[in-house]
Amino acid sequence: MNEIFNFLSSRSGNNTYYLNSLNHIEDVDLEIYRALESEYSDEIIVNLLNETSWREQLVAYTYILASFKSEHLPLLQVALEKGSFISPQLVVAIAVLGKREMGEYLKSMLSASSISGKSKGAILSVLPSCFINELTIDSFNVDLSEFGMGFRVAEQHMQHWRRVQCFQKP
Repeated sequence: MNEIFNFLSSRSGNNTYYLNSLNHIEDVDLEIYRALESEYSDEIIVNLLNETSWREQLVAYTYILASFKSEHLPLLQVALEKGSFISPQLVVAIAVLGKREMGEYLKSMLSASSISGKSKGAILSVLPSCFINELTIDSFNVDLSEFGMGFRVAEQHMQHWRRVQCFQKP
């Protein structure tokens, strides 16, 4: 995996370039992530989602969305269900790539006990983009600061990927 980080570093000139995908997604050169596939197989890059470190997952998330690889939705779902520091980004990837088909899935995740407050905030942020415009919540126990963080991060990432999609042909 270090080779992938070295590749991103050498292409960008920044040792921590991958971190831009965390909170400064608009500063990411998507061509650098798309170029990963010229050096590494799609499988190796996408399998970073299976890593326990959020850093590897962040690289996979950015690569998958930069390349618009909707066939990797099941891996994104598994990563979200296992829990991750980058759960808002995973939620965004699921919403962007899955659109309408993923709305019910994301809605159902709101009641999953394994889903963090940050994930729930992210889910509520993206549901309208999945054509879910109505929601009934019977019992909703979350840490509001964590919830708000997830909501804001997902909102920022959704805005970015919507702009990118306007210029990208799936």
